[in-house]
Amino acid sequence: MADAASAIIGIVAFGLHVAHKVYEVIDSIKDAPTDVLALKHDAEQIASLLLQLQQSRILDSAVLPPSADVAVLKKPFEDAVGEVELFINKVAEERRDGEIRVKKLQWFLKGSRCKKLRGSLASLKISIIAIVAASTSYANQPKL
Repeated sequence: MADAASAIIGIVAFGLHVAHKVYEVIDSIKDAPTDVLALKHDAEQIASLLLQLQQSRILDSAVLPPSADVAVLKKPFEDAVGEVELFINKVAEERRDGEIRVKKLQWFLKGSRCKKLRGSLASLKISIIAIVAASTSYANQPKL
């Protein structure tokens, strides 16, 4: 189970990096629309949650139940991170001198893309909570 915990620790570190990148991209936009600013807020929440998780060192001693399939815990997290990373890469290609025009960003987020990205960020938050709950609840159960 040590491999499972270390895999989750690695994912948490990567998720923290991705959340920080989303924040940087959105923060560099002047006069961003409300839905875009909501993405920044979501990224801040995720980064804060991941940073607290990382600093608490709770995952260092996390014990997953023997029946836990780590892939089931990791898959939604990895999918959401992949979706967010795809957005970051698209925006990074268009950035010039560290800035991107609001109209270009709005094009990236047109239609349901912004909603989908917010959904991915929400999925990240839920996955983080599920990982912590699974690892801590089993560790705190009395041994029979």
